[in-house]
Formats: sequence, structure tokens, C-alpha cells
Amino acid sequence: MNEAAGYCIPIYKPGNGIHKHWWTPELDELKQQCIQARLWKQLGRPRSGDVNTNRVRCKLRYKNAIKEAASMADGTFNDKLFDHLCEKDNIGF
Repeated sequence: MNEAAGYCIPIYKPGNGIHKHWWTPELDELKQQCIQARLWKQLGRPRSGDVNTNRVRCKLRYKNAIKEAASMADGTFNDKLFDHLCEKDNIGF
């Protein structure tokens, strides 16, 4: 069974450049901003102040952008599928 799986199932290792199909350069930029906002950790994880406010804003923008990009990708896929099914020739089939 393992031999058959080796022929049929593609294997990708983490960090090999495989991304979600909806990932954009803007999401990469937001991710980098979140990583840079980790100064908060080095300062003892303050729960108030400018550093914490910046960290929370970066995280919120990043999470919202991910949700929006995934939602847009699903909507685009559904629209394309709907259009394809509407153009289908049911009689000639």
C-alpha cells in the first residue's frame, strides 16, 4: 500500500514553497509586519502602550486580510463553477 501511495500521492515538505492558491504579496507584507512587531516580546510583553497597540493592529490586519483573501478565492471559484454549469449543453450531452 505504501508503494502505491508513493506513485499516487504527491509529497511536499514544509517550507518547500507550497502556498495556498489565494496567497498574495500583500499577505506576505502583512506577515512580515507581524513578525517585526515581535519587539513586544523583547520588551517583556507589555499589555498597554504603543508597542502593544501596534502589535494588536498588525495581527488584526493580517488575520482579516487572510479571511478576506480566502473568502474571495472561494467566491471566485463558485462564480466560475456556476458560469461553467450555466454554459453547459444539457441536451447535447
